[in-house]
Amino acid sequence: MLRYSEASGHFRDQARCSGVPQHDVLRVLSQTAPNRRLTMKQLLTLALCAIVVVGCQHSTDPAAAKAHSGSAAQGRGAPLHMDLDQPYLTRTHGPHDIVVLFDMYTITAPLGSISANQQFWAKIDEDHVDVTNHDLMLKNGIRYGLGSDDNWEFYKKIFDKQGATSQKGSVDPHPSAVTPLPMRTGIQYQDLFYLNDEGVLHGRTYQHCDDLFSVAFETVADRPEWTRVRLSAIVHDLRYQFVVTVENRAEEITRRQLDHLYDLKLEAEVPNKHFLILAPSEQAKLPYNLGANFMIQPGPSQQMETILILEPRPMWIEMHAAQPAATPKGK
Repeated sequence: MLRYSEASGHFRDQARCSGVPQHDVLRVLSQTAPNRRLTMKQLLTLALCAIVVVGCQHSTDPAAAKAHSGSAAQGRGAPLHMDLDQPYLTRTHGPHDIVVLFDMYTITAPLGSISANQQFWAKIDEDHVDVTNHDLMLKNGIRYGLGSDDNWEFYKKIFDKQGATSQKGSVDPHPSAVTPLPMRTGIQYQDLFYLNDEGVLHGRTYQHCDDLFSVAFETVADRPEWTRVRLSAIVHDLRYQFVVTVENRAEEITRRQLDHLYDLKLEAEVPNKHFLILAPSEQAKLPYNLGANFMIQPGPSQQMETILILEPRPMWIEMHAAQPAATPKGK
């Protein structure tokens, strides 16, 4: 059976935030219940709850900006050298703000049982994404599209039939955020090839590293029920290297673990009650490509594939400092 970390086995329909009454905090956009408002104290409690879930935030590292500025010199599609510590892209919540509760499901199944299941993908929308990038990602071993919550029981039956298992992670409500999503860890050696949008194949050997996706999401200003989701691939070097920087004619030597970023340009605008799904493509069976390295894992008796389901759920918050929030009917 498909196992989730929650008892329901389905995507959650409402927000949860420890220490704050659920009905007082957030309202899902698709609900038709009367408006509920937050007091200033409750709003601050919501912000504190989000900070606890996200974890300690780091100050912006100027070295990351330097890594981006040097991308042109390294060639399009070549991995960028950068630091792993990336600040969450958050800001203070304001009245009538739109926030996103972001759920991530990592599903493991036998290789080809989901990614090559034509019945499953017949109910995945692969047309309302960037078609050019979609074709490029297929060549790099990654297939993606949009699924609907309305078809969830259909998807779940296939997952159950294939003996899939699942793990879940969540990012509490934010207007925008960036979070790492580990795929494979403790890799001793790997060869990785990536084909960029100019048809240039970049190859590199990595030792002692982790493979992970960087997942970013943000609200869409003119369409409050939509969320923009972006993914990049990162190879995190587990070894420390000495890095020399020169500022104001003074040299500074630091010891860092470097990351190598692959800008996949994988982006989709996901409507409410839908999710973005990623799986290995047919080309992932070729050795050394990005999809094979990130989304296929060896098993004791057979290879396993990783399926990602990324579900953003946009919500709004309202603030009214003059009076406490009204108690919903029936509570």
